[in-house]
Amino acid sequence: MDGSLAPGFKLYSANAPGEFYLLDVATIDPVPDVGYYAFYLKTAPKGPYFKYMASRGVTADAAAGTWQAHMWKIITGQKPMFYLKSTETQCDLIDGLLRDYALTEAPLRINKDYFVGTYHFIGDVGGARTYIKLFFDNP
Repeated sequence: MDGSLAPGFKLYSANAPGEFYLLDVATIDPVPDVGYYAFYLKTAPKGPYFKYMASRGVTADAAAGTWQAHMWKIITGQKPMFYLKSTETQCDLIDGLLRDYALTEAPLRINKDYFVGTYHFIGDVGGARTYIKLFFDNP
């Protein structure tokens, strides 16, 4: 996976045990001001992405209060997919579903069988509109 926020920004996947890959920032220079910067899904890959999500119960009519209903808001760009968390010295990617729905701060995680393709995200880092393009592939 690769992406660009500024020169030196890279993402990596850690082969976590279980069903997820963990994503994080390898380097970023300069480190943005301390804070959380939300990133929203702008476009998902072409193809049956919404069918894939529906197979997991993530639909417009998912029961209110469930993770599926919250995830629907994420995949339709209403809620952040992830946050760039900046401290004085480093940055981390924080999972939007876990932070906002489960009230747990954890690294951004992607199901190992996540829908393959190119995803575009948009956010605001220090007052600058920021775009990230990620290609997910199953090894």
